[in-house]
Amino acid sequence: HESPTSSFPSGDAAGAMAVIFPLLYHQSNNIQIITGIVCIVLSCLGRLYWKAHHLGDVIAGVVLSFMCCQFLYYYIDKPGE
Repeated sequence: HESPTSSFPSGDAAGAMAVIFPLLYHQSNNIQIITGIVCIVLSCLGRLYWKAHHLGDVIAGVVLSFMCCQFLYYYIDKPGE
């Protein structure tokens, strides 16, 4: 039985990645980086636990969000300028 609100990719997983992405790039403190990754994983596990998404939906959400963030970081923000 699939949830009527499920979608591909998972917007919650993508949102978690988008919020944590700057933390992963701009923090040198390992505790903050680990905390960020744990938040992403917990968000993804929550979507799976509530059967709102399949595993592929969640993975695709994180990967697509990461790729979009990479694009924005390198091609729009142009670090080093």
